[in-house]
Amino acid sequence: MPGSEPHDALGAPAPTGAAPDIGAIERSPRADETAASAAFDRLRGRWALVSHLGADDASRSQLVFLQSALEQYGERGLAVAVGLHGDVPSTLASDWNLGRIRMLEPPPASVDALPTTLLVRPDGSVVRRWEGFAPPADLGLTLRSLVGPPIGSPAVELAADGLVGPDGTP
Repeated sequence: MPGSEPHDALGAPAPTGAAPDIGAIERSPRADETAASAAFDRLRGRWALVSHLGADDASRSQLVFLQSALEQYGERGLAVAVGLHGDVPSTLASDWNLGRIRMLEPPPASVDALPTTLLVRPDGSVVRRWEGFAPPADLGLTLRSLVGPPIGSPAVELAADGLVGPDGTP
């Protein structure tokens, strides 16, 4: 009908923003993705890692790699923030020595697994989600490919037969 709002194949209103999904059905953002995006409105223009953590060993291990990511990519503008969920002792933030990692209030919706880590673009959209422990190699390679190599780290390119250094030599 002329003048009516466009809808997807399931009848949901089609977005009018800059980046609608391609296809017949629009993906609705998850509650924690929306909360992460809202929490980082003040950080628009920066890449961000947002991690929802508990008081368990997997969350503590994830925090170690979040601290490493902030150390390596902080000069590239990466922000790192965590929200602590569940029965977390009030002293946990100081016990774990969060340093420059920002604290967030947990979103009202629960997350499916702890830890859950989101990589958020400078425009606030979630581009990658890890449920459970994010493997360091996957996290690091994703940051490197999307944010760029850490400051001072040479770019590494793959040739058909192996690694090639920055000057083009094997």
